[in-house]
Amino acid sequence: VSHQIYNVDPEEETVLVLTPPSTRPRVPGDLDLSYRLVAQPEAPEVAGHRPRRLELFAGGRLCRVLMVVPDTLEVALQGLRELRLALARLQGPPDSETDLCEQAELIYAPTRHLDHGLPISDRWDVQTRLLVNFDRAVQVDDALFDIPLHYQRVIPPPL
Repeated sequence: VSHQIYNVDPEEETVLVLTPPSTRPRVPGDLDLSYRLVAQPEAPEVAGHRPRRLELFAGGRLCRVLMVVPDTLEVALQGLRELRLALARLQGPPDSETDLCEQAELIYAPTRHLDHGLPISDRWDVQTRLLVNFDRAVQVDDALFDIPLHYQRVIPPPL
C-alpha cells in the first residue's frame, strides 16, 4: 500500500499525487465525541439487514445523521475508511475558527460515520447524500484503477 491519494483528471490527462503525513492530530481531551445508534424496525431491509439510524455528536451537539446498514459491503467500507484517514492527515490541526462538527468529522474522527455499517443516507450540515442502488454481483476489472502512463503527474510540495 502506497498511502498516496491519486486525483485523476481524464479531461486534462493529469493526476494529482498527494502523500499525507504519517500522523494526524490527537483528539483534544475536551472534545466529547459520542454517537447514538437507534433501531429502525419499520425500515425495509437492505441487503438482508435492517438499517439503523446513527446520530453523531461533538461536544454534545448533533453533527450528522445517517441511516446505516450493518454487515454490508465490508471491503468497500474498509477502502472508504483508508481514504478518510488519509484525507484527515492532509487536513492538519484546525484553527480556532473551525466548526466543532467539522473538526470531528474531517480531522479527529473521520471514519466514525462508517463504523456501524454502510451509509445509505447521510445528512450533514445542509447536504444530504443518498445511496440509491448497489449490486454485489457486479465485478469491476482491476484495470479500471490503473492510471494511464502518459498522464502528467502533479506532485505538490510536502505539507
